Amino acid sequence: MKILRVRFCNLNSLRGEHEVDFGTSPLSDAGLFAITGPTGAGKTTILDAITLALYGQVPRHDGSGPEQVMSHGTGESWAEVEFQASGKVYRAKWGQHRGRRRPENPLQDSKMELSEQVFVDGEATWPFLENLKSRVPAKVAELSGLEYRQFLRSVLLAQGEFTKFLKSSAGERAQLLEKLTDTRKYSDISKAAYERAKLETLRVETLRSGLAGVVLLGPEEVAELEADVQELGRHLQAATAAQQRLAEAQAWRRRLEELAGQQQRSQSRLHELSSEAETLTPVRQRVARHEQALPFQTPWALLRQADEQHQKLGIETERLRLHLPQLQTALTAARAARATAATARDTAVATQKEQEPRLREAEKLDVQVQAAGQQLKKDKEEYDNKNKRCKQLKAAIDTASARLLDLRRQSGQVAEWLTLHLHLEELGDTLPTVAANLQDWEHLRAELGQLLRAEASLQGRLTAAEAAATQGQADAATATQALVAANAQQQTAASSRDQWLTRLQAHEKTLRHQHTDLERAHADLRRLLQTQHLILTHEEARQHLTAGDPCPLCARWSTPSRPGSWA
Repeated sequence: MKILRVRFCNLNSLRGEHEVDFGTSPLSDAGLFAITGPTGAGKTTILDAITLALYGQVPRHDGSGPEQVMSHGTGESWAEVEFQASGKVYRAKWGQHRGRRRPENPLQDSKMELSEQVFVDGEATWPFLENLKSRVPAKVAELSGLEYRQFLRSVLLAQGEFTKFLKSSAGERAQLLEKLTDTRKYSDISKAAYERAKLETLRVETLRSGLAGVVLLGPEEVAELEADVQELGRHLQAATAAQQRLAEAQAWRRRLEELAGQQQRSQSRLHELSSEAETLTPVRQRVARHEQALPFQTPWALLRQADEQHQKLGIETERLRLHLPQLQTALTAARAARATAATARDTAVATQKEQEPRLREAEKLDVQVQAAGQQLKKDKEEYDNKNKRCKQLKAAIDTASARLLDLRRQSGQVAEWLTLHLHLEELGDTLPTVAANLQDWEHLRAELGQLLRAEASLQGRLTAAEAAATQGQADAATATQALVAANAQQQTAASSRDQWLTRLQAHEKTLRHQHTDLERAHADLRRLLQTQHLILTHEEARQHLTAGDPCPLCARWSTPSRPGSWA
């Protein structure tokens, strides 16, 4: 059994639809990979989705049932697994939902399905093998060769059991291994073998004690017994030969009785056939007369067929003669309708010629509307690009401002330290350290000047970007006004185009909403990545701290609350 793909929706902490494809790169190229993440991120939920889809059960909810896996505040949840077994691909699915798939309605019964991949004309189809919840787990076990408990022991080891196994002693580990791998029966076999060996040892000892009291025979007694054995062997051979002769005689007797029975049955069958021959004599006479009349069969059949056709033609002629007045009336009505249709066609042609200039004008207005819409789309894309650039510049300014504040704080700390330690003139050995701090101060001042200049440059670029964004908004407003004017002209020229224009505006509004949602999701993801990167950066920097050296990030020697220890 091989898991190919896992898909699930609204399970535990993982809301929405998720998919893990083990058949594509990089998972298909990796021989070994791990599922990692903080507590509550949903690592075990992926394993829960596998057992749910295959067997409709979850290891950590064996007591309460799988209904607890639905994410809170959702209306439905499902899990789907595609797996390969015996060279074929199958898909197992489990799902449950609330009434009308609304979170406030009561929970409905769960359902399970099992289908097989079949290619028809080069296209993959999934016909159902089972769609009853009670039969799907048994069918999966039949296909994979693993029942639910065997699957947990051999493929999916529960998280709690593994933690308990790691923290237990050697004896407890042995008991847990017997429980997880179901090897207790081998311990029982070992105990039974030990008890059987102990019992056989007691029997051997008993036999040995019995042999100790046995008296062996002498040579003469042994010779007499051997002579008796030889005599009995000769009698046995004679009896065996007599038995074979009697068996052959019995076989011949049974064969003779079978042949006699067959002879009697054959005679009875002969009498029955003779009686049947006498009974079939009139039938043979009728067959002979039929064979005599057989040469005249074809002309007689043709004559009967001609008579039947003549009768049918007479009936059809009478029916047509009765319907002739109705057909003449229908013909007159059809001619009048034809004249009316011709008049209507001439009127429609004249109307079309009169309306043709208006239709051409409407087509020109349609072309103008399409051009205005394309221009509006182009202006909107340009505005989005400038707005994105503006956001990037703002983010760079924020970063530079934060760095500037940090440097100012560090310079203040250095100045305060210098002020507090001016009276320590007798400590001549600290002069190299003070000189180094002064050099760091000069370096920080130079870096501060560079950051101030960079801030001024970024501020200028931000002003230019805001001006460009304002110009883009003005261009977009102008294009929107042109589009409104074109729509007004189109409505005046041809009112039939209103429906298409309404659909276009609704689609544009939908796209704007989708674009706004995507920007919001992108911003959230970017903030999350920045936070994670900041945390990882601090963790890596903390690993490089050395006792007796300043911090490479803040240049501090110790924390204010814990002197002598690193922040």
